[in-house]
Amino acid sequence: MTESGMLPKEWQDFDTFRKVVGEPPDDTARLRKYESTLPHGPENTFWLTNKSALHVPQIRQKLRNEFILKNRVLMKIRNAKTKDEMKKYLIAARKAGYTLELLGIAAGVTHQRVQQIVTKSME
Repeated sequence: MTESGMLPKEWQDFDTFRKVVGEPPDDTARLRKYESTLPHGPENTFWLTNKSALHVPQIRQKLRNEFILKNRVLMKIRNAKTKDEMKKYLIAARKAGYTLELLGIAAGVTHQRVQQIVTKSME
């Protein structure tokens, strides 16, 4: 990816962008990011329709889980074999700008627990 807020290089070409994202499902669809703190890209973009927007509280967890499965950093957290390994990945991801909430979902703990782990490790 390029600098924060910019599209990845491969998306500079509209045809490539359209192949990855696909056509909008209907006229009300708009592009959204799975994780708002990260830039748009193939692993962080989906179509949101007015119909699906009505169920945002219900689909938010599903979308975030899908995002985690597509995101290598979050998969490392989810698949960490030891607590120390998970802690290392959590600290690195937090420094990279991932939200406490998303890290908590990936780690299977509360965002407050992620905050404790990250804060304690940085002391």
